[in-house]
Amino acid sequence: MISIQICVVYFHSAIAKFGVEEWRNGTAVYYWATHNIFGVNTSFISAVRDLLAMKLVVMLLTWGALFLEILFFGWIFIRSNKWNWLLFLLMGFSFHFLIIFFHGLFSFFFSMLGAIILYYIPKHKNFNLKFSCHE
Repeated sequence: MISIQICVVYFHSAIAKFGVEEWRNGTAVYYWATHNIFGVNTSFISAVRDLLAMKLVVMLLTWGALFLEILFFGWIFIRSNKWNWLLFLLMGFSFHFLIIFFHGLFSFFFSMLGAIILYYIPKHKNFNLKFSCHE
């Protein structure tokens, strides 16, 4: 059930964005990054200002976010193997970590990190979580 819920979260997140003109025309990342409350922290804005001035970069970031959300939604239909779950986990980690950088949403990152760990780690594998402490 957790996997289905996370799948729906990514699906809704991507599909809802298609109803917003700035997401469709590829400029949403610019507007969110320069937003006075939710935008990039003032200490980092000078580092990304030049990137945000490049239309192609902004379009790639905007549509890249949509593509990743659709890809993450599709995970539930993909049969995991010994490497693709780790690839998706790393992509999800990186994607949500960048949200900390762009928006400063630390709690969102940790919530989604927990969600993607439950979503991507193969359910059929046993992981040894025993730790031994030698005194």
